[in-house]
Amino acid sequence: MILRINISARSNAELLEALKRVDISVPSLAKKQRSEFRERWSMYRLLATLCKNDALTFPVICNHDDKPDFYLLIGKNEIGIECTDAIHEDYAHAKSISEKHPGSVVDPDLFRVGERKPVKEIHDIAKKTKLTGPGCDGNESQPQWVKGFRKVIDDKTIKLREINFKKYSQNELLIFDGLELYAHDINKSLLQLKTELLQDYWSSTKDIFNTIIIERGRQIYRIWPNGKEELLIFNLWTSV
Repeated sequence: MILRINISARSNAELLEALKRVDISVPSLAKKQRSEFRERWSMYRLLATLCKNDALTFPVICNHDDKPDFYLLIGKNEIGIECTDAIHEDYAHAKSISEKHPGSVVDPDLFRVGERKPVKEIHDIAKKTKLTGPGCDGNESQPQWVKGFRKVIDDKTIKLREINFKKYSQNELLIFDGLELYAHDINKSLLQLKTELLQDYWSSTKDIFNTIIIERGRQIYRIWPNGKEELLIFNLWTSV
């Protein structure tokens, strides 16, 4: 059972030291990684990056919890942060199978958001030794990416609205981008996603996530109704 860690700090230096002591490595898919490992990876890298950019007010308390995954106190502001991945379920399944077959490579272009594959086809794809997908240009990958992220946001919002999910004055959703759609312009995709959220999500009178945070490659993107931000991830754990 993974140990859920609580962190508290009164300065940037104290916070970075506490974070550095935590092992944030994530086991391979083949080893049936638990969601807590991914949550820790994303949340602590976000905290380290905010700290490096002097974007925090102290004291800071970060408790690894459930519903939401993290309780974060920044100065006097209480924030609930839910963590999740944007990844095609069949692609993740194929990747876990592929790890057991040296030399195999899984082509992400064979998986489309909203489409599912038979189990046998997933196994066949996982054992291939070369890329065989049709490729995907920016015109195709941008709507795929937006569709995938919107589904993640909507699915998590359903959980946010459950009675046993604790709400705070600020509720944020941290998403790790595992869709592997890189042909599109991320800034255009973010603009499209934000436009959709402004039209029919952030205007809702029901509980919603005030801020969407996306971890993609070496960058963290944050979007909210009145703004956006891009930060270079601070890699405090050079060995990970």
